[in-house]
Amino acid sequence: MTFGPAVDFSLPGAVAIGVGVGFLSGLLGVGGGFLLAPLLNVFLGIPLKVVGPSDLCQIQGTSLAGLLRHRKQGQFDPRVAVILLGGVFCGTEAGVHILEHLKGLGMVTLAGGTYARSELVLSVTFVAVLTVIGLCVFADSILSARREKAAAAGGAGASGAVAECELRTGLFSYIKLPPYVTPKGGRPVSAALVAYAGVLIGIPQALLGIGGGVLLLPVLVYLVGLSTHAAVGTSLTVVFVGSIWGVLRHAMNFNISIPLVAALLVGSTFGSQLGAVATTRLSAHRLRKYFSLIVAAAVLLLAWKLAGMYGLFGGGGGGGGD
Repeated sequence: MTFGPAVDFSLPGAVAIGVGVGFLSGLLGVGGGFLLAPLLNVFLGIPLKVVGPSDLCQIQGTSLAGLLRHRKQGQFDPRVAVILLGGVFCGTEAGVHILEHLKGLGMVTLAGGTYARSELVLSVTFVAVLTVIGLCVFADSILSARREKAAAAGGAGASGAVAECELRTGLFSYIKLPPYVTPKGGRPVSAALVAYAGVLIGIPQALLGIGGGVLLLPVLVYLVGLSTHAAVGTSLTVVFVGSIWGVLRHAMNFNISIPLVAALLVGSTFGSQLGAVATTRLSAHRLRKYFSLIVAAAVLLLAWKLAGMYGLFGGGGGGGGD
């Protein structure tokens, strides 16, 4: 009996990638799906239509540990989480249906070879999403660096100003669309806008296996207006619960490779412990810098693959089967 797609891959290679991504997850506090998918796709040749659904299982393991820790510390907004989850469930369902549609599009011949149309569409989408994420992270790192310089130059007075800046007013608070929800430490925002944001997050989570570490946090901090600590705990809650539904839906459509999931979980569990130890030795400024560099590396990996598919230079990773 077949419980998932038959995928040939290097088991030691998958475990090694799991260790590396798990290390970065523990180091930077993100799920790692945005980096895991390009690595598995480019270096092991696993189709994105298999990587994304399988990565949702790995996201559950990494998000649960962080979720329990943050909830114990009270860094969690249940009202915002419930509203977001309503949207994430709808977005996840849409992402699953989109993937099933892409799987039936057949093959396309490019200068670099013959590929599944689903692989081409998912690769382009992945590059676009990661580029937006990278730009947001880069802009945030610049703003953070300016605040740190202001604090260092102005002493205690500037430090107080920086602390006030951390009490963010979400952009959603300027849009008057009832009903409203009041996030912890923030101003009332439209519950409808929060739910719509959940839909937009659920689609790439189900389609590409990108977790909330890179999608939800900017939404919760800059749009909803949650404090950074509350945003992290709320994000992990939404990612964990939302990914359960995504895993069930993809499992029903036989999109998940159990051997791949097992290899990734073994590697990422070990690597995340190493990363958690290393993160205490790095400053917040350096962590943000490394995070932006890693996002850029993921974009370059998929851009290199796409360039090969279009025959801009030799090798696009081989033709993708449907």
